Amino acid sequence: VEKAHGETAAVRFGKHFERQAAEYAAAAKGFDSTRTRLFYIFLGIVVANIVAYLFLFVTFKAKVRPHLDPEVLFTIPYGVFKLALLGVLSWAMGVTSKNYHINSNLAAVNKHRMNVAETLLDFTKSSPSPNDRSQMLKVGMEAMFRHLPTGYMQKESTKEDGPVEKIVNNVISGKQT
Repeated sequence: VEKAHGETAAVRFGKHFERQAAEYAAAAKGFDSTRTRLFYIFLGIVVANIVAYLFLFVTFKAKVRPHLDPEVLFTIPYGVFKLALLGVLSWAMGVTSKNYHINSNLAAVNKHRMNVAETLLDFTKSSPSPNDRSQMLKVGMEAMFRHLPTGYMQKESTKEDGPVEKIVNNVISGKQT
């Protein structure tokens, strides 16, 4: 491998992987903020329903205004609707979580590749012998494209359930939550 060609390739790879890492990191940040917003909406719906039920229950029993029986508002169709809404939000949180992990993993992998390319550039500038240069390029390429665990992705591909889906599956299967 010619000296200038190896250095040019290392620089080009370094810039390319740095750009990709930044793109994936930005996408991961977007999925993380979406996931956080969905969680707060989910939590807000649950807390609002609990507070509303308790407020109506206490005012009904104490016979103060609005003196409305909670069973008037909290009906079975209302419960089914809320469960469906929470299920959709739970599913959306699972999807955004999965996409966050995928993009974070890709950002980490490309950051690693950029670091390897820059390290190769530094080593090739040290004027090694042709044999050492070939060895460095071989090891560098192996390190650059080897799939290493980053912690963002599980080793096995598993299905991520949302909290509501987990509860429903546990109830159906008879497990305790």
